[in-house]
Amino acid sequence: TEVGPLSKPEGQDFVRRLLQPMEVFMDEATIGHLLQKIGWIIPFHIQLAIQHIRELSRQTKVAHPADVDQAFDLMVTSNNNNYFEHYYSLLKSQLKDEAFYCAEAILQQIALTGSTNNAEIYNQAVAYGVTNHYRQIIELLVYDGYINNDSPNQVYQFNSPLLRL
Repeated sequence: TEVGPLSKPEGQDFVRRLLQPMEVFMDEATIGHLLQKIGWIIPFHIQLAIQHIRELSRQTKVAHPADVDQAFDLMVTSNNNNYFEHYYSLLKSQLKDEAFYCAEAILQQIALTGSTNNAEIYNQAVAYGVTNHYRQIIELLVYDGYINNDSPNQVYQFNSPLLRL
């Protein structure tokens, strides 16, 4: 069974439940700011953010939007690459050789420009010599939660701003 991201109310509840035993207060606006920054509301990303927010608000026991922004910055620094290494390892284990390099190039393109379309993806497939199975590469990237094409103009973008960064 595929488990998708949490809804906004589920995400809000999850944040409150994580903060409660830590005795850290976060108002509704700050919780909303946190969920907006995370984008793709999955428990792992929320837990990672809360871990940093707890450290940042250790003295005051109150988390503010500035703490959320600082926690987000800390999450994407190179010092924390181990938090996201499993995404890279998973991709590398599922795709081999040129297919992996094509997927990596597609993800880099989306990271730099914010989105891509089928024509640009096909151009990457041509460049890496994987035109026979580039659709499987895209299906894998979508299925594993890296990207989606839910926008009305059929462009692919990252599910998570964290992964994009």
